[in-house]
Amino acid sequence: MPCEHLNFAAQVNVARLTDGDDGPVTGYSADVEIICADCREQFVFIGLPGGYSPTEPMVSVDMTEARLPIRPSSEAKNPMLPRLHPGFRVRRTV
Repeated sequence: MPCEHLNFAAQVNVARLTDGDDGPVTGYSADVEIICADCREQFVFIGLPGGYSPTEPMVSVDMTEARLPIRPSSEAKNPMLPRLHPGFRVRRTV
């Protein structure tokens, strides 16, 4: 009987991105992996381009690791731009 994938485990590694070895911190990244806790099957991330970017969400070549640029909410990358706020999008298809 196939696994119903009812329980999950996630691993998140947060990295500090620097300008060269021992250089100043220029950003942060959260790398996320998810597996089924019962059968240990890896889950893949859908809809993200493959690669790595300090400014855009991307996915590893095998699609098992989401690479998400992050920053402290108190830091604005460009003070001239409004701070990003959580939100949502609803799409309806008929």
